[in-house]
Amino acid sequence: MMRRILLLLFLYTQVAFGQKVTIKNTVTDAKDNTPLSFVSVRIKGQPKGTLTDIEGRFVLQVNPATDTLVLSLIGYESLQIVLSDKANQRPFKLSQKINDLAEVRIRPSENPAWGIIRKVLKNRPINDPNQLDAYKANAYTKILVIADSLRKVQKDSSKKVIGTTKVSAPIYILENFSELIHKKPNKNKETIIASVNNLAQVYSQMANYLPHDLHKLSFYDDLYNFTILKRFYVNPINPKTFSQYDFNIEDTLYQERDTTFVISFKPYPKSNFDALKGTLYINSDQYAIERISVAPTDTLQNFTFRIQQEYHKVNGRWFPKTATTRLLLGTRARGTRPCFKCDLLPI
Repeated sequence: MMRRILLLLFLYTQVAFGQKVTIKNTVTDAKDNTPLSFVSVRIKGQPKGTLTDIEGRFVLQVNPATDTLVLSLIGYESLQIVLSDKANQRPFKLSQKINDLAEVRIRPSENPAWGIIRKVLKNRPINDPNQLDAYKANAYTKILVIADSLRKVQKDSSKKVIGTTKVSAPIYILENFSELIHKKPNKNKETIIASVNNLAQVYSQMANYLPHDLHKLSFYDDLYNFTILKRFYVNPINPKTFSQYDFNIEDTLYQERDTTFVISFKPYPKSNFDALKGTLYINSDQYAIERISVAPTDTLQNFTFRIQQEYHKVNGRWFPKTATTRLLLGTRARGTRPCFKCDLLPI
């Protein structure tokens, strides 16, 4: 009898420690609590992992009794999360690196990232959405203009002014629902089906001066045209890229069937062209761009931006799922954040 009890206890322990559950959580910046996109979330000691989406959310199957998560993102300190610690059930926070020194990398005869980029270039004709004969997509766009240099007067209980604090406030919100139609080679049309904003119609003419074509459905063109700045940036996905950009494999994530290669890029020193810097996330399935996070290298321009985009497979083809564009003006008024959810439909 005692042997049966011990055997049952042993089996119960094995089941409990081997039980997998699905966890959902969010990763944010420790300083300002903004969601962090494309954070690598992996199980310690295992190649299995995932990436957060544009809103900083992730879903992963784990064993909470034994697994430890390792969170990492370029420019941030890595973080380990012991899942059995109930105190770690809150949103996870990453802290930015301070005075991060440039890392010296010793490579073999050829940069190992080049082989992956070559495959991306080779498969560009089948992965570029604009190479489709035709597509139709629905797009939801939200433009949010925030003034973050406002000051609020602080008063004590006697209404005496005791100081000021810096605050942010939305000054303009515009939401559009539109239909995008593309026909090869270069016929593109966007029809706004519905639109709302937070200002009276007489004042909403300011929308005419805001960029509405920030959502680029393709990141495969040799030059990236950023309309509002009237500038063309050299895309790292172009045939001459190896003489223009330096690439580094930062991480490799193994999912159920595919592998995601996390590759950072920046122009070579003393480059003389409008360049981008950021991170490419390349999926081994057709060596397609799965995610991007890019910004201009020119820090002296009055207007800069950061673009993040996610792709997913629709009917066997990679297609944009969600995109955000954050604009920053010299006056410190933060610009737009369009968000798109696209469905590929035959025409």
